[in-house]
Amino acid sequence: MATISITVKSRSGRLIMNELINPKETTIRELKKKIAERLNLSFYRVALSYENTPLSLDEKKLSEVNINEDATIVYKDLGPQIDWRTVYILEYLGPLLIQPALYYFSGPKHLVQKVAFGLAMFHFIKRILESAFLHVFSKETMPLYGSLRNYVYYWLWFGLGTGVESYFFWKNPKYPSWVIYALAGLFLVFQFLNFQCHKTLASFRKPKANENAESEEVKSRRGIPTGWGFDTVSCANYFWEICIWTTYAVLNRTKTSYAFVLTTIYVLVQWALKRHRRYRKEFDGKEGRPLYPKNRKAIIPFII
Repeated sequence: MATISITVKSRSGRLIMNELINPKETTIRELKKKIAERLNLSFYRVALSYENTPLSLDEKKLSEVNINEDATIVYKDLGPQIDWRTVYILEYLGPLLIQPALYYFSGPKHLVQKVAFGLAMFHFIKRILESAFLHVFSKETMPLYGSLRNYVYYWLWFGLGTGVESYFFWKNPKYPSWVIYALAGLFLVFQFLNFQCHKTLASFRKPKANENAESEEVKSRRGIPTGWGFDTVSCANYFWEICIWTTYAVLNRTKTSYAFVLTTIYVLVQWALKRHRRYRKEFDGKEGRPLYPKNRKAIIPFII
């Protein structure tokens, strides 16, 4: 195929580059690298779109995204980036540093405080291990400024806010010991179910024979998950996460823990609805694609 003229402009209309390119040989990744070199920026800061459609699958050739003739592509600078895995590990590290310090310097502890502290530490250690060894991220990085809200959420809200009330201003809910241990058991059951969901989701992105584990296509691959709650809702991992923090809040009975779980529910419902719509659009039963189960809800069984 003959070469075509590719013009890259910023959203304000500033010319970035104009080159003759063979669309059957040039991938989106290669085009991004050319732009990054031209602007002396990190590759991960470059975002492209064509006719208002993001060019997000870096391994695709231009011809595979219907760019077969002279075209103008719009460039956006995503700003300073940080690795997704690093973001997750750092955000979960906050409560593991802050709450033990608060726990140590507070006075004598009731059984509820001891159990709640142990469960919280278990949760964040589990999440760090999952982030380091289990999760497969579809994108390499995220904008640095976007990660700041994650740190506020976990470091300040849960780590500091919930920690201060739990260890310095806590009021005894006067639970019998069997209720405390029953709630702790429920918390651990929900953690197990959440972990199984994460394993299920990660399994879709395991490379098959002759596949590159680092390719964008493998990392972003999705399937229709089943089992461990997925037969009822699209985001069973989020549902079990809600159950985890609801159980913690009922055990701890502090205003900050209730506020934390309500905020968590709000955020996860938004994410789940978005993912649910994406599943139904992607698995539409056409052209050999499987049909997504119509009776599944997004996150809360039989409700949402």
